[in-house]
Amino acid sequence: GGIGAAQPRSSRRLREAIAKTLAPHTDLWPLLIHTAMNVVVCQDRGLSLCSSVVFPIFEADPSFWYQFAAEFTASYPTAKQAAIQEALSALSNGSDTQEKFFSEIFLFRSKIRSV
Repeated sequence: GGIGAAQPRSSRRLREAIAKTLAPHTDLWPLLIHTAMNVVVCQDRGLSLCSSVVFPIFEADPSFWYQFAAEFTASYPTAKQAAIQEALSALSNGSDTQEKFFSEIFLFRSKIRSV
């Protein structure tokens, strides 16, 4: 349908506009994503809010996300890095919408906490 098809394009344009607005503030993204992902891993509250912070960055700039993922993985002891990388990969690959990302973030947190 016409209206249903227009919404994703409209949403994509909005996300792109937000990404362009934030682009000059490249020092803000690392702070946002590190803080949000630390809350995801360490806290039992704030998961929805953190997901709302991380997903637009993940979607707007996949290369930034994958760089973050590599740094996040490297921050763990070598013996745990394969499991961390696997959890991040599952989160990345299973998250083509914000709703899926939100559901995957629960699995991610569970996997990280079990490592």
